[in-house]
Amino acid sequence: MQTPFNTKGINLIKKFLNELQYSEWKFSLALIFFLVVFLFNENIVLKVFFVLFFASIASYYIYKSYKTNKYVNKMENFCKQVTYINTLTEALRGTMRLEEVLTLILKNLIDGMSFDRALIYVVKQEHKPFIEYTAGYDRAGKVNHEYKCTVDKENSVLARSIVEQQTYIISDAPNNYYCEQLLVEKLHLKEFALIPIVIKGKGVGVILVDNYISKNKIDDGIIQALKVFTNQAGIAIENAKIHQRLENLATKDGLTDIYNHRYFQEQIRKEIERAGRFGHKLGLVFIDIDNFKHYNDRNGHVEGDELLKEIAQVFKETIREIDTLARYGGEEFVVILPETDRDGIYNVAEKIRKMVSVHIFNYGEFQPLGKVSISIGYACYPDDAKSPEDLIELADKGLYKAKTEGKNRVCSAVNPSGGVDEARN
Repeated sequence: MQTPFNTKGINLIKKFLNELQYSEWKFSLALIFFLVVFLFNENIVLKVFFVLFFASIASYYIYKSYKTNKYVNKMENFCKQVTYINTLTEALRGTMRLEEVLTLILKNLIDGMSFDRALIYVVKQEHKPFIEYTAGYDRAGKVNHEYKCTVDKENSVLARSIVEQQTYIISDAPNNYYCEQLLVEKLHLKEFALIPIVIKGKGVGVILVDNYISKNKIDDGIIQALKVFTNQAGIAIENAKIHQRLENLATKDGLTDIYNHRYFQEQIRKEIERAGRFGHKLGLVFIDIDNFKHYNDRNGHVEGDELLKEIAQVFKETIREIDTLARYGGEEFVVILPETDRDGIYNVAEKIRKMVSVHIFNYGEFQPLGKVSISIGYACYPDDAKSPEDLIELADKGLYKAKTEGKNRVCSAVNPSGGVDEARN
């Protein structure tokens, strides 16, 4: 009986197979050799062996090719992510504006790390995990305000990520107890990842990313790159906040958090120059709290400060975004109204007066008029004056007129005929 192969032959084959892993030309020679033997050898057992042998070798090389391609793709993605992280770092050095920093971070998460959507939530109150949406981008490359959602549930996964400084990958958001259901429903969340933003050992926010369109899995490799990315983002956000605080010290009133006198003086000149260039009208409104000294004397300076802060908030909620509100000094405030004619200025001033009149302030009933009230003077560019100084002077005269005529009213120092006795209440 003919033996297809012996023990020595098996050992030679094992040695040869081992070397085949590292030599493609040896594999080619072996393939030719065994093919010749296979074709011209009539031994069935040996032929079966050759078939199984080549099936094994083919499977090995297919698997090796698959693993190699997968590794190459992973390395390409990793290099791409590292490149974008470096690009982000360089870009962030060129801006100190918080909004621009957030935009750069989100856009790089979409473009550089291939997520379909990225959102940032930040801590709004330090004593409990109360967080609020700040900004978001998706594949359309724009902010989606529909993503806005406040989370105040203490066991929310967003809050836990910040407090515990822990990364989470949620695979089934609708059925996850720790996922804020309002957030899940609003964003249609399925699988997503949360990476905390940590600054100086303290969790200050969290980045949420998902692939709600492509459905691509978020694996550990992506998470590692994302952590590096988030560390850079945290540093940039902190630097932007420091810059913003320093800028606010120069332009904002420390008590009311609205613009200060210095900023107003700069802005009124800019707005008048702009109005003159485009042929627009512009309004200037001077506001004074009636009997503020009485309020302070009766209730104390702490309550007086609270009144200033609260009334400034009423003003902010009444005017437009393009308007400029500033504290002129003491209990006096000013509002610049771009692209507004005389009637429009009066209507805005009257609206402000009425909003204050109906607002319930602490101890308002003890004021001489039975409530907290304001007097307002206004002037219009270029109808009443063409220079900042003259416009300010006329608006201030209108305010003085409102005071002398009984307070809680709106007055202009200029009437249509050029006189100085128009008053409305």
